[in-house]
Amino acid sequence: MLDIPDTEVVRAWLATALEIAAKKGQTPADLARHCKVTPQAVNGWISKGRITKKNLELASQFLGSSPSFSHPAHFVREPSAVYGWPFKTVDLAEVTALPPKLLSRLEKTLRDRLDEWADDQSAAGSGKQRGRG
Repeated sequence: MLDIPDTEVVRAWLATALEIAAKKGQTPADLARHCKVTPQAVNGWISKGRITKKNLELASQFLGSSPSFSHPAHFVREPSAVYGWPFKTVDLAEVTALPPKLLSRLEKTLRDRLDEWADDQSAAGSGKQRGRG
């Protein structure tokens, strides 16, 4: 079992991860089936935050994230699930759960900001070169 201080991290992670999973149609009962435990066991994990290491690994696999004990506010993404996901405060599961129209708007906003940043970098670089000459 996890240490007592870790139980709050597990509880918070499970609650949030299951909310995100619900948007994809996954339920705590689905998690229970995946971990080969009863739905009551999953309810116990949520209410008490106590879970075996084996079940924590299975739950992390099912939910696509795992709790971060060094930074409880953030989830640690499984590298195989999200290779190269660069954001620490933005959960990929939340992004992928967005309706297509909102996802498209988010992508456009990100593209615009990246283009602005690239333009700023180019302008700063050419300004430095002109100043040297």
